[in-house]
Amino acid sequence: MGNGSTPSASVTLTVSPFLPLGTRPSEEGDRASNLLADGRIPSGRGVRQLESQRAGGWSRFHAEDEGPCQLDTPSLGHAWVRDNVYVIHALWALYRAYTKCAEFDEDLNKANELGLTCVKMMQSLLECMMLQAEKVEMFKKFQRPVDALHAKYSVSTKGTVCGDNEWGHLQIDATSLFLLTLAQITASGLQVVRNFDEVAFIQNLIYYIETGYRTPDFGIWERGDKTNQGIRELNASSIGMVKAALQAMNDVGDLFGDGSRRSAIHVLPDQIEQCSAVLNSMLPGSLSARTRIVCIITSPNYNSLRISNVNGLFSYVFLMLDAMYNKNTEEAEEYWQRLDNVIVSSGKGFRLIPELYKVEREHVAGEKSERGSQPRVLDGATPYLWAQSLYVICCLLYEGFLSPAELDPLSRRMSSQEKRPPCEVQVTILAQTKEVQQELLANGISVQCVDEVDPVFTILPASFLAEIHARIGQSKKLNLSGRPLDRDVGLLSTSRLYQIGNKFVIFTPQFMDSRTIVSDV
Repeated sequence: MGNGSTPSASVTLTVSPFLPLGTRPSEEGDRASNLLADGRIPSGRGVRQLESQRAGGWSRFHAEDEGPCQLDTPSLGHAWVRDNVYVIHALWALYRAYTKCAEFDEDLNKANELGLTCVKMMQSLLECMMLQAEKVEMFKKFQRPVDALHAKYSVSTKGTVCGDNEWGHLQIDATSLFLLTLAQITASGLQVVRNFDEVAFIQNLIYYIETGYRTPDFGIWERGDKTNQGIRELNASSIGMVKAALQAMNDVGDLFGDGSRRSAIHVLPDQIEQCSAVLNSMLPGSLSARTRIVCIITSPNYNSLRISNVNGLFSYVFLMLDAMYNKNTEEAEEYWQRLDNVIVSSGKGFRLIPELYKVEREHVAGEKSERGSQPRVLDGATPYLWAQSLYVICCLLYEGFLSPAELDPLSRRMSSQEKRPPCEVQVTILAQTKEVQQELLANGISVQCVDEVDPVFTILPASFLAEIHARIGQSKKLNLSGRPLDRDVGLLSTSRLYQIGNKFVIFTPQFMDSRTIVSDV
C-alpha cells in the first residue's frame, strides 16, 4: 500500500479481474443465492461465469519470473507485502470456489492453476523476506525500526527498493498478516514451505512479531501516529493481527502437512495473552474509525464490535465481510447496495473500487456550508488493490459460491464465541532438600522431595525451557539463532507438561529460578 500520495502496488497483476457493471453473475442462469436457499450446491458453471467476467481470470496475473506482483503503477516496480497478501486471499478464495463447485476437468485444472499461483506468490514474498534474514536476527534482539523487514520490495529482483530510514517499514501487522495467511492456506491443503531452512525462518518470524504488544510501529497506514509525522505508536490493529497470527500458527500444526515434528511451529501462550491484555486496555476508546474497522477483521476477539457513523469505500468492504461472517444478512445487503452506489466502471465494463473520492478545491467552500452538496471526483488508485481484492471475496460469499467456513479452515472466526471450561488451578509443592521437607512435615504439610519423584518425570528450572527455545529456529545457512535468552518465559509456558524423548519434563516458574533472580540489596 502506498503512503497516501503514492498509489498502491502489489504482486504481478497487469489487468483488473473484476465484475462488469450492470449484472451480477447470478443474474444469468441459476442464482447462487436461490441455490443456497433451496439447499442445493452452487454449480461450477456459476464460478466459471464469475471467472470469465474477470478479464480472463486471476491465474494469469503472476509474473513470468514468479516474483511479487504489482498493479496501479507498473513503472514504479514496487510490491507491497500487505497488498500482495490480500491479492493472495482473493486468488485463494477463487481456488476454493473452483475446488468446491468443479463439474468438469476444466474446473479442476483452473482450481489447480489458481492454487499453484497462490503458492508461488506466497513463496515469492517469503523469499523477499529471507533475503533480509539478518534484519530479523537484529530485530529480535533490539526491536529497532532500522532493523525492521521492509514493507515493499522490487518486483524484478525481490530486493529492497528504498533505504531503511526512507519509509515506514516497521509494520508488524503486515508480517503478521503474512503468517496468518500462511497458516490458513497450509490448513487448506496447499504447501507453501519447502524445506527446513524456511521452517526456521518462519519460526524466527514468530519471534519477530511476538513482542508486537509492546513494540510501537508505523501501523497499517505506514505513517505512524495520527499527526502523520512518522512517530511510531502502539497500534491496536497491529496487536490484533499479531494475536491472530500467533493463534493461527499455533493451531496449524506442521507446515509440511505430513505430521513432521521438525516442521512444527512453536508459539508461547504467554505472548498471545499479553496481546489480549493490551487489546483489552486499548479497545475501543482510543481508536479512530479506520482503525476500529481493521480491528474487527484482524482481531477475532473484537469481530462483534459495533461501529456507527462509519462510511467510506474501504470501510464498506470490511463491514460487509464482517456482516457475512456474523450471518447478518440485513447489514450485508445494506453494504452491498452502498458498494453498488460507489463502484465505477472501467472501459471494459469491470466493476472497480477506487481508493477515494475528493471534493475539488473550487467546491470546498460549498461542501463546508452543506455537507454532501458538492460533486465528488475519483482520486488515488483505481482499482484500489487492497479493497478490490476483498471485494472479490465479498462477491464469492454474497453469491453463495463460498461460505465463511471455507475461507477459515482454522476456525479463527469462532475464537470470540468459544466457551472455555472453567479453569482449575492445580499446584504441586515439592521440597528441594530434606531439611525443607522435614520443616514442612513439622507444620502438617506432607510433601515429596525432588529426588523422590518418579524417574519418568524431570523437574527443571525455567531457564532450561528458555535455552530449549533458543535452539528452536536455528539455521546456520541463514545465520539465525532461536528465541533470545533475555526474553521471559511466562507462567503459562511453565505450567505445561512437556515430553522430551521418553521423559516428561516439568519446569518451575521463572520467578523461582535462582539463575535469573537478581537481588536489589
